[in-house]
Amino acid sequence: MTETVTSAADEFYIGYEGHMPCGMARRVLSVVGLFACGSAAVVALWLGTQHRLAASRFEFGTVTQVTGVLGHAPYPSVASGGRLVWLVGPGKFGADRMLTGTPDGPIVVAGSAIQRGNVRMLEVAGVTADAERRFGVPPRNAGSASPPRTVTLRGEIVDSKCFLGVMNPGEGTVHRDCARRCLSGGIPPMLLVRDGGGREALVVLVSEDGLPIARGVAPIAGRPVTVTGRLVRNGDTWMLYAGADAYAAR
Repeated sequence: MTETVTSAADEFYIGYEGHMPCGMARRVLSVVGLFACGSAAVVALWLGTQHRLAASRFEFGTVTQVTGVLGHAPYPSVASGGRLVWLVGPGKFGADRMLTGTPDGPIVVAGSAIQRGNVRMLEVAGVTADAERRFGVPPRNAGSASPPRTVTLRGEIVDSKCFLGVMNPGEGTVHRDCARRCLSGGIPPMLLVRDGGGREALVVLVSEDGLPIARGVAPIAGRPVTVTGRLVRNGDTWMLYAGADAYAAR
């Protein structure tokens, strides 16, 4: 005897059967479609709340040469094309050890470029100190620094190497331990300051006497801080003079 299905309520399906009744199949497809659309909408909304990664770069494995004038203080850098290129060593170390015995003056530095915005850095692979004879490099021009003014800044202490491009993101709680190790190794510290519109500025941190302060501020790296000190601008570089005890973690 064959029973005729007259309504959706009469449909019945057993998993081992080859086909699902048409009405039931349509309902299942509708539910799956709604679930898929809802899931896509949730993912899209979640992605919309995420911060975009900064336009930073680290040219690992690509060797770039920078010709300019070396200066060791307060942190190693090369003045090239009217801008400073900060120098660091491989790993979580500054460039001091690699430049031991290399005097201030004309130089060619080879390494991997790191950059975020207009702030440039080079992970040093090798140096040539006879650049004046080979390239006719002009003397390093200290430029005209602005008069110092006392300011109070709020921001986050970052290790410049990771923040400028080696790690992305290179800030905040997730990066705190790495930042502390980098600063302890002599990487130049910078204060990341953002205004109400999200625009950021980087300020190089030195002691009250203009000496390196990386190891002194390493314990509070990656945390919001408030600091009062003397702010000086030289070209595109901002520098804050303040002792390590002037930084208050918030």
